[in-house]
Amino acid sequence: MVTPHGEIGVVNAMKHNDMKNKMRQKVKTLFNYWHNITLPINYNVVSLPGESFDFEEHVADRAGTKNPEENLLLWMYENDSKIYNKFKDHLCMDNSRADMFLYLREKAPPISWFKALPTFAWYDFCGNPTKQRFNCIYNKDVNKNTVAVVTYNTRTRLHKHLHPMVMPELGGNYVEQANCEVLTNRLPYVLFSHNYKQKKYGIPMVMTALTNSKQLANVYNKNAKRFSSVEDNDLLLKKVRKVKPKKHISKSVINVENIYMDILMGSQDKDLMEQHRITKNQLSGYKRTITHKRKVGKLKDFVMGLSK
Repeated sequence: MVTPHGEIGVVNAMKHNDMKNKMRQKVKTLFNYWHNITLPINYNVVSLPGESFDFEEHVADRAGTKNPEENLLLWMYENDSKIYNKFKDHLCMDNSRADMFLYLREKAPPISWFKALPTFAWYDFCGNPTKQRFNCIYNKDVNKNTVAVVTYNTRTRLHKHLHPMVMPELGGNYVEQANCEVLTNRLPYVLFSHNYKQKKYGIPMVMTALTNSKQLANVYNKNAKRFSSVEDNDLLLKKVRKVKPKKHISKSVINVENIYMDILMGSQDKDLMEQHRITKNQLSGYKRTITHKRKVGKLKDFVMGLSK
């Protein structure tokens, strides 16, 4: 794969960014684990390369190393027109096994868009965890062999644009907490999560990797100390035990918090009624509650109460 800068690794603008390179190397190593364990025949790799195609080059080089019959579908998204125009006419794939690679001038779609095949997705947003970005992963249907790596800016200022489940008032590493506690509803295993700065005085970031593959999580966890340059958190989060509901609590009450959460996430009315088996009048009642909480300025407290 080549660009106006010649052979792609990390382009000149990025080559001195040691911490970003370390994190990129960690994603490449995680991809190797996923590729070796999953042994996919047809599979997706999704990325937001920006001005560095080092990860994408690594993925293309590995295509076919485990199985000559495998087909890689490499999806690369760029939302910045200047960056896209800089690279669009100069990208070429040297590896013939990469049957399809697309460099697209658009926002990355939700991970559910790729659920037909095993998928390794790196949503390297590096911006605030807005509703649109957070919902690329949250509560989305995924293939049974999926890995999602997500990178966000943790110095959030315009809080009104944040996803409702990202709550600055909680303090501490609240973005990482949202990644590890909310995004795990469909990808229950956290492989790693790191807070870091790209430069000494740079913007603080958090990178979190999740999967729904218990096999991958177990194998990856056995080698938790293999990275000497990046300190690992606890790699495998224990599943939270579900509390058995008391007999006098009805099924509709148990699902109320899920209904409110799905409304806040912007789910369609038809999907809400079908999924939760409620009527249109009942759905209107739930929506009125949320509207009232928002008007009186108590929506955040209400959402926090639902997550307890």
